[in-house]
Amino acid sequence: MKKLHEVVPYPGSCSWTAPSGSRYTVTDEGPCYMVFRNGEFIGAIDGADDLDTFGQMNHFPG
Repeated sequence: MKKLHEVVPYPGSCSWTAPSGSRYTVTDEGPCYMVFRNGEFIGAIDGADDLDTFGQMNHFPG
């Protein structure tokens, strides 16, 4: 199974739908990853390990 930081292209984005129905999108902006839920910005993550933890907690299918 791949980790989230391995599949988010630079520059680009990766999206998935969690079991709750929420749609997550992560974009690699260079110095950080921008995170959106259902199209709304919810925060920035500045490290690959933290991004992988976020993906795991939010059902990234890998």
